[in-house]
Amino acid sequence: MMDRDAEIHRLQDAVMLAQQLGRAYRGDWLDFDGRTLRDQLNDLSDVVSGGITVARYRASNSLCPYGHGHWDEYCRDDCAEKTPDA
Repeated sequence: MMDRDAEIHRLQDAVMLAQQLGRAYRGDWLDFDGRTLRDQLNDLSDVVSGGITVARYRASNSLCPYGHGHWDEYCRDDCAEKTPDA
């Protein structure tokens, strides 16, 4: 049962990250590149399989480390204090 729970949690994480990625692109279309997006979406399978963590996915794809759905370059001083948009 524990493996199934872990798998469900990883799937939920992947959905959450896809939503954050979508918000980041909607907020800054200048960064849009279909090949990059393809790679970022492919990387979500690594989250599902347990190959990488949510934190590592965010770091390797330049997403806000606190889950606010923007690129890390747009993080503000209060990002760590705010509740993510999930």
